[in-house]
Amino acid sequence: MNYQIYLLVPLLFWGFLCYLVGRAATRFNRQATPWILLSILLSPLAAYILLLFSGNPQEALSLQEKEERIRRQHPERTDIREAALNEMNCPHCGAVVNPITEDGLHSSETEPWLLICDQCQGIIEPDV
Repeated sequence: MNYQIYLLVPLLFWGFLCYLVGRAATRFNRQATPWILLSILLSPLAAYILLLFSGNPQEALSLQEKEERIRRQHPERTDIREAALNEMNCPHCGAVVNPITEDGLHSSETEPWLLICDQCQGIIEPDV
């Protein structure tokens, strides 16, 4: 009877860790069942590391949409990924601006290094 407890406790702990991997998968907008099965087959730690590397599919989709929009607006640009990653909201009014492509921004002739929001005329300081 005692040997059954020694077998049951580690299996329950393993199952609990697999369940936690499934919960983490739902937070990454992925289905829990495949990740639970993967963690049962490999290990919960290995499955969790794979989950972290696979990322959030909605974030990847939104980045793809940004890249496609910038590619349509600026077909001459070759740094589409960098331009999409640098898209931000104006801290003053919330308008979408991009310091790389200067979409939603303008600058004065006397101070061309200043980026000014087209909507609220607020000064944008990009992260350099």
